[in-house]
Amino acid sequence: MSVVLLFGRAPSQRDVSRFGLDVLARSFETSIYDVSPLLRGPLEQVSEDRGAEAVAVEKLKNFSEIVDRLSGRRPNLIIDALPPGSLRERLRIACRRQAISVVVHPIGPLPPLPDQPFRTRLAERFPKSPSQALRTIRLLRDSMIRSRGPSPDVFISAGDSSLRRTDALSAARIIHGRSFDCDEYERSRELSDLPAAFDVFVDSGGPLHPDYDYLGFRRSALPNDYFSVLKNFLSTAEQTTGRPVLIARHPRMKNVPYQDFLPEFEIFDDVTASLIQKSTAVFDTGSTATSFSVLAHKQVFYLTPGALPGSAEWRLATGIARSLGREASTTTEQFVNDLRRAEEIPFHTFDSYRREYLFSDLSSRRSFAEEITSLLREE
Repeated sequence: MSVVLLFGRAPSQRDVSRFGLDVLARSFETSIYDVSPLLRGPLEQVSEDRGAEAVAVEKLKNFSEIVDRLSGRRPNLIIDALPPGSLRERLRIACRRQAISVVVHPIGPLPPLPDQPFRTRLAERFPKSPSQALRTIRLLRDSMIRSRGPSPDVFISAGDSSLRRTDALSAARIIHGRSFDCDEYERSRELSDLPAAFDVFVDSGGPLHPDYDYLGFRRSALPNDYFSVLKNFLSTAEQTTGRPVLIARHPRMKNVPYQDFLPEFEIFDDVTASLIQKSTAVFDTGSTATSFSVLAHKQVFYLTPGALPGSAEWRLATGIARSLGREASTTTEQFVNDLRRAEEIPFHTFDSYRREYLFSDLSSRRSFAEEITSLLREE
């Protein structure tokens, strides 16, 4: 029995853990086909701190090579983790012709975000170079073909909102699953030598996040400006609550020297869920890590350090905050007022968020690896 993950960028060990491939590899032939050379677009460049080590990774450079691999290996299942576009559609057609089942599971479902003014959208996406102009054209092209091509054989949901996606509506079979964040939350580990009481800032990388380069977006703030404002927010929080703030660094920002930007704060890697579970409160700029705060029933405050109204960062923080009945703080004064009010945790909004974006009431609550194992054993 074998399973192959189709991935649109060079995978990291975090991706292996997220999809549970390290677990699957113990019982089944498991591998990753890295097809990023074929995309030549927004996802072709990566800056990961380490590669995938637990499973075999093959970088395939042309479409016929992928088809030959599929024909020769004939995996029982394909996990389709590709971005929307013509390559994904062609590969699904190839899988359909060879009677290989295709499985889709959403990565990081998020609430609807506020509408973006046309002027702001144009400013963010206006190409800075000919290569980025080409990327923008390809993104627009791919957005127009999202509903074409064969449907997946199996769609594993991650909350009710994912069931409204095109792939879910057309899939031959629906499995009520759960978000990858639920799996990661269960893998959290005990930490020692932490303060008796502390708050945690969930880092998103700000303007240094590599997705800006992937997608060709313009940054709404310079790194120094962003970190300067962020430092002010976090220092204000410490002065207001009397608790230290620990920083859970974004997994893709490990090569960034945070101590140069935030020397007063302790930085942690790969333990975001664990820190949130032990924290008193959580500060977030808007990210899928909101899932951990919801699962842990932690009070969470959203910040928009240096983000212009209408920008991608502002929309992300504002949209997620509103889904939990909150408003994102745009100034330290507003932030302090929120901290001092110490509102009750909005359990009803947390439960609504859980049903929409983590797992529905119909979910078996099994991990993604467990769902794939069950499918393989049915073959």
